[in-house]
Amino acid sequence: MWLKTYLVTHPYFFAGLNAPNIVFGDDQTNTMPVDLLQIGQLEHLEELRLKSASGYLQFNNFTENLHDFVTMKAEKLCKLSLLSLKTISVDNLMAITQLTALKHLELGNCDLLEPQNLFLRLSELSNLKYLRLERGKFNECMGVLSGLKSLTDLELIDFEMMHGCGQGLISLQGIRKLLLIPTYKDDVSIHFRILGFRCRIRIRIGIGIGIGIGIGIGIGI
Repeated sequence: MWLKTYLVTHPYFFAGLNAPNIVFGDDQTNTMPVDLLQIGQLEHLEELRLKSASGYLQFNNFTENLHDFVTMKAEKLCKLSLLSLKTISVDNLMAITQLTALKHLELGNCDLLEPQNLFLRLSELSNLKYLRLERGKFNECMGVLSGLKSLTDLELIDFEMMHGCGQGLISLQGIRKLLLIPTYKDDVSIHFRILGFRCRIRIRIGIGIGIGIGIGIGIGI
């Protein structure tokens, strides 16, 4: 309650709001959800990081208020982290990609977004330098991120590797660091093979497989 009151009475003091361990009570009637409209009233806000300590983030009218928040911060917000979301819809993603000043973006849960929608929309964020996505899937459609000339760091956490994902990875020549923690389907086999192809990506896969800078890599599925 004190934070809500402080945000309303001191809208000029915050350039960043970092809340990585928000606690929501089990009793929904006594739980105060996050209000993006009030956060949007912070005039100088450039950075917003929200994550639940356990479970999912709870918002007031998330989809509707997200659109209004984006309208207020479209040209100001540089860093956005919304992890532990229950889900992200295509409509939510379209709104987020209107934050044209974004350089740092973290999103989860992306499980309802098809790779084409997810990566095509994200490719509109021309200033993006760092991208972390949780719980989704990827294939060759990820290659559209190669058009983001400033993007150097990419993290895909708990992502399903679909047919064509190897070609998607190879397309990312501008990426300097890629962290990939994949999930697997029983009917998918993954083979790593060294090719006569020089790749400038430093890749960490899972918990212990490292592929250094300058090593040629191909992933065939």
